[in-house]
Amino acid sequence: MRNYLIFFSISLILFAGSTLAYFSDAESSPSTYTTGYIDLKVWQNGWVDNPGKLIDIEAKPCEYKEKIIRIKNAGNNPAVVDLKIFNVRDFGGVFTEEEARFDYLNEINNISYQTFTGIWVECESFSQLIVENDNKTLRELEDLKFYTSPIAPGEVCDVHFTFHINSSAENEYQGDLAKFDLELSLEQVDGNGGEEETCWAIGGDFHEFGQGWGGYFTYTGGGLQVPIYAGRHIHVGSLTVEDAGGKIRVKYSVNGGWMLTETHLYVGDCPPPKSAPGKFPYKHEGLNSNFDEYVVDYGNCIAAHGVVVR
Repeated sequence: MRNYLIFFSISLILFAGSTLAYFSDAESSPSTYTTGYIDLKVWQNGWVDNPGKLIDIEAKPCEYKEKIIRIKNAGNNPAVVDLKIFNVRDFGGVFTEEEARFDYLNEINNISYQTFTGIWVECESFSQLIVENDNKTLRELEDLKFYTSPIAPGEVCDVHFTFHINSSAENEYQGDLAKFDLELSLEQVDGNGGEEETCWAIGGDFHEFGQGWGGYFTYTGGGLQVPIYAGRHIHVGSLTVEDAGGKIRVKYSVNGGWMLTETHLYVGDCPPPKSAPGKFPYKHEGLNSNFDEYVVDYGNCIAAHGVVVR
């Protein structure tokens, strides 16, 4: 598998009532892949591997500002992009006169906790919400991994980022600085059909178990829908979670010629006490359907796994 890593560092500077953000990029060396290839490129006056500094953004608190990163699968195999924000850090930055009136000690006021960040993807063949606006701050997104649906060879996608400084960030935040790194990793889609594959639902704040095959996500009510992936990031369907009169309704739905043969579900406290699917309290076997459903007691942690065949 050829796996490209592109790292973006983003700085958000709150200074005299405005925000400045910039991106820079570096690329790691790829490993080898024997059949076909994948290649991730970023647009900056042409398709490049290392775009360097991208366009700056200025925004005032309470305003939404958007940055779009255009990417392309320049290889000849379909692939998904794994996206992870990491290394979030806060600095004191510039000490302004107005800040001194509210914060004479020039304390670090943790801009990362005040910067809401939305992420979504617009590709030529699909659109995908990654993180909803005003739902998570930079600090809350740290070390969470997100996945796009498969991107076809030659397909172009725009990765949208919105930055919104919380209205509660007053003059004591002037000059303070938050930075984080963004890792984009392109991975080939495997699977040619005819074999069973383990699948799992990947929520907006997906936490991997560590064995390399699945994980869990949190649920705070109100309903949601998240993608189900099989094998190595094959998008096979969706998991819908709904409130049901003090309980939770969880619905598996797969498509594209895939069929469910088993489902395994945990709903309860975080983290799940056991990561192995066979240890989950809810389990349906002997299925031959593209749909399955549970109504279970309410919990704020969901691990939804299964087995599919095509």
